[in-house]
Amino acid sequence: MSGALRGVIIDAPIEVLASKFPDAVLDYAVAIPFAIDPDVDFISSVTVQAKPSGAGEIVINSLSVSDDILIITVAGGQAGRLYTYKFAVAMQNGRGFTFVAVQKVTPVSPSDQAQPVPSRAFGPLTTWTYGPSLDFSQPRNSMYIF
Repeated sequence: MSGALRGVIIDAPIEVLASKFPDAVLDYAVAIPFAIDPDVDFISSVTVQAKPSGAGEIVINSLSVSDDILIITVAGGQAGRLYTYKFAVAMQNGRGFTFVAVQKVTPVSPSDQAQPVPSRAFGPLTTWTYGPSLDFSQPRNSMYIF
């Protein structure tokens, strides 16, 4: 199964992100130490999608990784709507897993109401891929020493 992504079911609770206001652009960190043995493996790529999706819905502006922490920057969203994020993580050793997180967009005033949902499907993928640095003191970069 060389090079193939092997699925692993992770017994992890659904992550609940702090709520946000519709106009806020904020970073959220999701720690996943339960899935990583840092002595032998590291994250090679991550994708994330949000639903519902479409015009006026939440937008994932960026995705980054720092050790075992996934960081997403999100903007927009409909007041009062609950959003679901689906993360798919691929590890260097070929393991892979998915998990979800949820987030509520808080109404600014009591009269705020969400517009009809354009699409109940997950939106476009936002992707992060590991790029080695020249810091060979890091075990994950030692494979690049010849």
